[in-house]
Amino acid sequence: MRYKKLFYSCFIVCLCAFTYSFSQDKCNSELLLDGSENLVFADIDSTGNWWAITQPYSNRYSVIIHGFRHSDFDSVKQVVFSPDGLHFAYFAYKTGQWNIIIDDTMLSLKTNLPGIISFNRRGFVFYSMFQGDNEFLFIEQDNGEFFQYSLFNRVGHIHISNDCKHYAYQAKRGNSVSVIIDNIESDRFTRINSCGFMLDNSFVYAAEIGEQCRLMRSEKELLFASSISELQLNQAQTIIGCIKRVGNTYNAMMISDEFREPFYSPPYDMISNINLHPEAALIGFKAMKNNNPRIVLNSSEYESGIQSGNPTFSHDGSAFFFAGDNNQDQFMSINGQKYIQKNGLNPTKIYALAPGSSTFAFTTSSALIMQNIQNSFSYAGIMVDTTSHPIYNHKTKRYEALGVIRNRLYLMYCYP
Repeated sequence: MRYKKLFYSCFIVCLCAFTYSFSQDKCNSELLLDGSENLVFADIDSTGNWWAITQPYSNRYSVIIHGFRHSDFDSVKQVVFSPDGLHFAYFAYKTGQWNIIIDDTMLSLKTNLPGIISFNRRGFVFYSMFQGDNEFLFIEQDNGEFFQYSLFNRVGHIHISNDCKHYAYQAKRGNSVSVIIDNIESDRFTRINSCGFMLDNSFVYAAEIGEQCRLMRSEKELLFASSISELQLNQAQTIIGCIKRVGNTYNAMMISDEFREPFYSPPYDMISNINLHPEAALIGFKAMKNNNPRIVLNSSEYESGIQSGNPTFSHDGSAFFFAGDNNQDQFMSINGQKYIQKNGLNPTKIYALAPGSSTFAFTTSSALIMQNIQNSFSYAGIMVDTTSHPIYNHKTKRYEALGVIRNRLYLMYCYP
């Protein structure tokens, strides 16, 4: 009996060692920051760029982007990246002077307060700053120069066209708001939801007044409804997506110059969390009808269970996926096919998916986990104190997330 117990003990130890070794072949980590400086903040964006703010001295802060350390500053405002991930920018304050850092260039600003900093879809930077009570907008051009414009009573975001020749923002006047496009003001409304510029430089927004809402494309009214919500453009900037409500009936809809007429989904009692395909005429969303939840892609309905995550497209649009729970099984649905997961899933988590693989990934509070869709086998690397959200980095072709152990920062990754 003693030898039998010893055999089983050795078998379990060997099995655990084999599983861990197998996980190490799939998942590993890289030390990014050694903890010699206080780690204030760290994050990774959807294109795989990681960045961190450290505090080398009291009241001094450093920005580190992909391992490259910038100058120390008294204060730093959040780093932003261009949509393609090739450029970055941020505001920083040092010795009584605000500066803007754009890639490897630092410009001193004559301002008492910075405003907004961002990139348009083509990766050209724009920013605003205040001189007294006056706000000025600067837009980068193809030749590297910046055009300057004056802004009046701006609230919310600033939108820039692809060719960097047009801008739009909301202006507040008393209890009403209006849209200003290239210094031309629209009618005044109760509330406005700005969306952005399409490829033809027309600006899309929804405007509410009283009990009615208008969907506008520059000066053209596209539709009238009781409400218009979750207004968005696809990445190609060719399709408008939104939720339209008339009375108690909801429809998801798409509008494009490529359509002879707008696309309307079947009517539902409730619609939320719409998501547009990057390029194609596809819209996914959560819906409710007769108290039965479901996930919908255009007009096709999928079982969502009693609880589901938000429907998502992969970065290239080839996969439409979400996690669900039908009170008996947790599952991952990919392009309409349901895969039961024996280990269970939390549908509300953020999941990353490598198109064409048999895996997906998520983070717990202590690890990056990659899971096989077919057999629910899980792979993990190091254990950490905290984690970031997971991404699939199509450049490195692996799942990635940041992890922190005490003051040390790690890049955790798993190969599908």
